[in-house]
Amino acid sequence: MYQMIPLPTGFTVVGDEDETGANPARSLVLYPPPPGGRDLGEVHYLERAGDLRPVETIIKEAVAGLPGLEVLSIATPEQQLTAEGEYATFVSISGRLGHFPLKLYLGIVFADDFVSLLRVLAWDSAALETVARELLYRCRLGLGVRRRRFRFEPPPGWSTKSDAQVVTFYPPDFPENLTSVTVFPANPLEATPQSVFETWLEKEWQQGFIVAESLGPWPVASRYGVHGCHFRITGRYASDDNSDDGNDDSAEVDAAAWQRDLVILQQAPYLYMLRLDTARRERLDEHLALFRQIVSSVQPVPSPVAGEAMEHWAL
Repeated sequence: MYQMIPLPTGFTVVGDEDETGANPARSLVLYPPPPGGRDLGEVHYLERAGDLRPVETIIKEAVAGLPGLEVLSIATPEQQLTAEGEYATFVSISGRLGHFPLKLYLGIVFADDFVSLLRVLAWDSAALETVARELLYRCRLGLGVRRRRFRFEPPPGWSTKSDAQVVTFYPPDFPENLTSVTVFPANPLEATPQSVFETWLEKEWQQGFIVAESLGPWPVASRYGVHGCHFRITGRYASDDNSDDGNDDSAEVDAAAWQRDLVILQQAPYLYMLRLDTARRERLDEHLALFRQIVSSVQPVPSPVAGEAMEHWAL
């Protein structure tokens, strides 16, 4: 019945909602077992708690949802993984509500386009933290293998533009510095890096990119053990005279000066693709060094823990 989170032994379900609509927001409210019961605290879980947003925003929303809460401290958010291999964060907040000390535990699971939220209120500072952590770990979304975001270190100080799960970074002096780094979602493809590169090259040709030189592949790996290949092409777009990006302040760019570096990493069942595009060949060493740092930081998509995601447990 309760596939979102397991029902801890002895806990009482006092709220169970399954809203209709395109995106049903299933929620649960649980009380601990006697003799403490509600005097110990309560557990709230919402499967769809809004769009993806920063942890700091979710913390502010949770605090605002408890009028009169005096926040005394917020522990550093802890990066976690669920048994299904979904990214999660655990937050512990200490405060006072009225004259009584209160612990607020937040468990946040990041899906593709929404977050699931576990909110545990404990009047006894020693109670329910273990419950909160275990419920977060056992949270089940059932999304399976699919295109997924993965963890890496973004270039510091660069601006970000997101389109679905694709993220593109631009340097602070863009567009004078015509450079970008694009990180694509991990893709569960049964293909080799070479075949992916050849498909990409064909698409580039269809979109008017005239290749002057094709180099690679060179072996490459992240420091987290994800291995793959590094490819490079140089050339120009058929429509290029000089640079024409619609900005009159852009510096002129040699029509044959574009360099595009493509890294394709592979760790079953996923392929990871990152791309550097630059028309600033005089700053090539700088851009390549930064690109290598990003590639080196790629972490593989976590795998589910076999046999654990659906197990119930006893307190």
